[in-house]
Amino acid sequence: MNNHNLMILRDFLIDNKELVEQHLDMVSFYKRSGDESIRPDMIHGAVPDCNTTCCLIGWCAHIPEFRSQVKRCESFFKVSEVLFNIGVTNYEFDYLFGTRNDDCVESAIKRLTKVINDDYL
Repeated sequence: MNNHNLMILRDFLIDNKELVEQHLDMVSFYKRSGDESIRPDMIHGAVPDCNTTCCLIGWCAHIPEFRSQVKRCESFFKVSEVLFNIGVTNYEFDYLFGTRNDDCVESAIKRLTKVINDDYL
């Protein structure tokens, strides 16, 4: 697991809490023309039809430190693997990014902090 990148995501959420809170939707994913990828060239300037930017993983496309890596990913699952070393079958993926989580940024920040501190099991 890449705790450094998890901290970058957490800090981004803390710094942009109000903006993220307006658009966060843990069940819906960014879609355009039936495509569920999160290529930043599609996100920037586009209005997501589900009013989100791909739950928590989608916000990674808006974090400068992650943009070059996100551009090379073909799916939000791949972004998790590349940035955080968390595969879709890992418990941590569901805990952090799963659709059963609520749409509260503060809850997401708490989950990220618990994983970073290895205090989530």
